Amino acid sequence: MLVIFAKAILTIDFPKQAKTASDGILETVCLSLVQGLTEWFPISSTGHLVMVQEMLGIHVSVAFDITLHLGTLIGVVLFLRKDLQSILRTLCKLDFSSEKGRMLIYLVLGTIPMGLAGFFLKSFFESMFKSLFAVGIAMVLNGLILFSTKHAKPRKRLNALDSFLIGVSQAAAITPGISRTGITVSTGLLLGIESDEAYRFSLFLSIPSIIGGSLVKLQEVSFEQEYWMIALGILMTAVFGYLALVKVRKYIVKQSFHKFAYYCLLVGAVILLLSILQIF
Repeated sequence: MLVIFAKAILTIDFPKQAKTASDGILETVCLSLVQGLTEWFPISSTGHLVMVQEMLGIHVSVAFDITLHLGTLIGVVLFLRKDLQSILRTLCKLDFSSEKGRMLIYLVLGTIPMGLAGFFLKSFFESMFKSLFAVGIAMVLNGLILFSTKHAKPRKRLNALDSFLIGVSQAAAITPGISRTGITVSTGLLLGIESDEAYRFSLFLSIPSIIGGSLVKLQEVSFEQEYWMIALGILMTAVFGYLALVKVRKYIVKQSFHKFAYYCLLVGAVILLLSILQIF
């Protein structure tokens, strides 16, 4: 009965109406909320955005996508502001032997795989954004990765090899349905890195990733949204993102990060069901 009902819903031809200003506000609020929360919870922001836009028939421009990521960037910078200030002071002194100096080196090593994947595999990853089935498979895989951290044993500090391997996992997160936070933190935990350090390094890595991805998309931008809508999107994404960062850290410290796996497995199964129903 559930399958028949879902299929019936998918085949309904709802009358299309011209969008009003209130529609634009609702879409902005909806997508900002989804981006702000799911970017930092290990449940894949891209996967949720693809799913929400597909199910609600929302199509946003590249400019609005960059707007959401700018809000995300503001949220993480605020969360890491003290650490970032220390790193910038270290950079000015060119002191790469200190703890913060080594972090700079690790960030460079961790960012290289993302840059290579984005340059050589851009079209491949973009094609996956058009497939709900691919998103569903990736979401299930994301859940399995998260669950694998249940018995992870923290035993060491981050080193150069670890940072590169975490960077490789971040590159895989370009796939919609694979959470960047989820896979990078999980990789760190499975490598035996202390939970708080694995989380912070994941957040540090996100900054050049977000900046680089936004710069690549700038060449495709045509700013058609009203400025108030852009401002609303940035503000909401930053606020919800900051709140999500605080909440996720508590789960990691309490070593209950794996619990997000159940949500990802459930959502992944639902997405797969919807994609199969669309085929038939």
